[in-house]
Amino acid sequence: MEAISIDDDLPAALSGSALQQGSRFEELSSNIDSLQAKLTDLFEPYKQVKYRLQAVFFHRGKTAHGHYWICIRDFQKGVWRKYNDERVDEIPNNKLHEIYEANEWIHGTPTYAVYVRDDLKQEIVQPVCRQLVQPQEPNEQMQGQLDGQTAHVEEIVADPSLPQQSNGQTATEKTSVESNGIWDAPREVPADGRW
Repeated sequence: MEAISIDDDLPAALSGSALQQGSRFEELSSNIDSLQAKLTDLFEPYKQVKYRLQAVFFHRGKTAHGHYWICIRDFQKGVWRKYNDERVDEIPNNKLHEIYEANEWIHGTPTYAVYVRDDLKQEIVQPVCRQLVQPQEPNEQMQGQLDGQTAHVEEIVADPSLPQQSNGQTATEKTSVESNGIWDAPREVPADGRW
């Protein structure tokens, strides 16, 4: 084999580069040690903060189709409720494993979980804002005032998800609105945005 020609400056350049890399390695090691020390204490103040599971979104079916529902915890009343289309059912304690474990097909797949800080759960979470009021039978005086009026309202509502009609307007859908309840006063967010 013939000899390989090497630049006379190469050994000196490699030696200088090795010294630079050694110095850089010491600097990086020092930075890593400093960051690890900071990480050790970074979350110390938050170790006492507890979070509670507040809601779980469920799906049963395939990726292209299926059925969704949500289970929401009412901290004020100490119960879980299942919101499934037009039905709202309270979940008994002996069925809570369907939320926490959900290991059977009928339980669905938990797809999203919501947690809330334990110390703020009463202030920032209100799962149901509706209080139904039982209708009263009108007395004779009220009946005279109500003659010609109905509690049932028919309303035409534009639905932007429906296709445009040939005249360029959005298709509309007839909906019924029943006046059978009142809503709680909404909770106000403090001006600074903090709770």
